[in-house]
Amino acid sequence: FLDRRLPNNYCRATADSDQAWCYTTSSKYRWQICSLGSCECPRGRFGIYCNKDCHCKETDEHCNEATGKCTTGCAKGWSGKDCQAVIPCEPNFYGWECEKKCQCENSSHCQRFLGPTSKCVCKKGISDQYPCGLWNNSAILYLGNNRVSPGQASVFTCTVQSTPPPKDNEIQLLGPQGKNITSISSRILVSSASTRTKLFYVNSVHENEQYTCFAMTAASTESLTAVADVFSFPEFPNEIFISNVNNEHITISWKTKKLHDQNQKFQVMMYNVTRNSTNTDASDGFVLGEVENPDTETFTYKINGLTNMNDHFFTLVTSNDNGKVECKNTRTAFVTADVKIIVLSLQNIVIITICPTLLVLIILGFIIYRKL
Repeated sequence: FLDRRLPNNYCRATADSDQAWCYTTSSKYRWQICSLGSCECPRGRFGIYCNKDCHCKETDEHCNEATGKCTTGCAKGWSGKDCQAVIPCEPNFYGWECEKKCQCENSSHCQRFLGPTSKCVCKKGISDQYPCGLWNNSAILYLGNNRVSPGQASVFTCTVQSTPPPKDNEIQLLGPQGKNITSISSRILVSSASTRTKLFYVNSVHENEQYTCFAMTAASTESLTAVADVFSFPEFPNEIFISNVNNEHITISWKTKKLHDQNQKFQVMMYNVTRNSTNTDASDGFVLGEVENPDTETFTYKINGLTNMNDHFFTLVTSNDNGKVECKNTRTAFVTADVKIIVLSLQNIVIITICPTLLVLIILGFIIYRKL
């Protein structure tokens, strides 16, 4: 045993003592009873100095404090009686089941469980701006635009996730030929360091146009195509019905087809009737209220103030408003003297005319006929 000539105290237990005692460096007494703490290792550690980690299959098991043996067996990646022997992976692979891959020039710099170390130098052609082993293929999480009317400008958003994180110049948007597409912003999401969202300004979009986002990252190249989201023009009535024709007023009516579709891509907000004559201009309009059954609802509008010996033209405009501009379909109507409706199509404009003078003659003739 070591004795008191050494500068430190040392404990021992003899046969004639039931407690440990030790020599002291004090000149007054040579030994004293030692105050010893617990001799158990902390949970998950074992060995003489409790400096070894347990590697048991069941994480809540405490291995034998002396031998390190686990009753449930060794965890993945470990072997031996004390589960201290590492089962090696193939060069440049790591993880509990060797399922992850390093991209280090020297495979010895790829730690068995944690991957690339600080000494890892990425292979040629591999970006060294991110730990080389933590690579995942790109994924385009979202591509879409804010809904606008046909022909308006719109902003497209493309969100890409990859490891290493995608760079600004690695995300591009392509559209139909002749489109003016400009990148306006790009940022890494705060909630996910491996995700970047990029915004593109497109000068005009139309229905059924296709746009493709390309993610050409260091990890992989991916693409996603989406159809531009635009409001549809409101559906226009198939026919305009004309009745009660005389030299002072005329009544027009029409049936609605749809006021809005299931996706709310269009909604009729207004029917506007405009009258034009050869010597004066006038406009009549009203706002359409909510209609419970738009498939069978009929709307009637009476136009007063017709003047004799003038031709009158009536235009019905169906419009909606998405908060920016109106979408319009237009139809113009007139009636001939014999009250037959004549339809002339030219660039989605249908024309109908009225001749008040001839109409008055026909009405007078009809009255005389009835009296006879």
